[in-house]
Amino acid sequence: MQFSRWTCHGAISLYGFLLYFNLRSGLPSRMKGVLSLLWPGLILLIGFSRVYLGIHYPIDVMAGLAIGGAILILSIALSNGPGSGINGDKCSENVNPHGRFVILRPKRLSDRGG
Repeated sequence: MQFSRWTCHGAISLYGFLLYFNLRSGLPSRMKGVLSLLWPGLILLIGFSRVYLGIHYPIDVMAGLAIGGAILILSIALSNGPGSGINGDKCSENVNPHGRFVILRPKRLSDRGG
């Protein structure tokens, strides 16, 4: 049996990103609560099942979670647009009326003062 490849990086990236969008969405708070337990639960369940079934060593799962976490942080930062952080802080002119996600749009010549 061959081991030593990290795993679960895709699970944490996907379900972590779904958790992020869930928390920033306009869903009712009860639905947010349920989904906020579901996404991390799936990440942990997948990681545990890999070790339990003997497919990977625990260190493989931990490495996959670390890599997936890095991918998740990068994905969230990129989804908010350039110059914004994880929480989406940015200039108010680039935020939609609901204040949830950054809208990237080029400035017109008239907006530049020229």
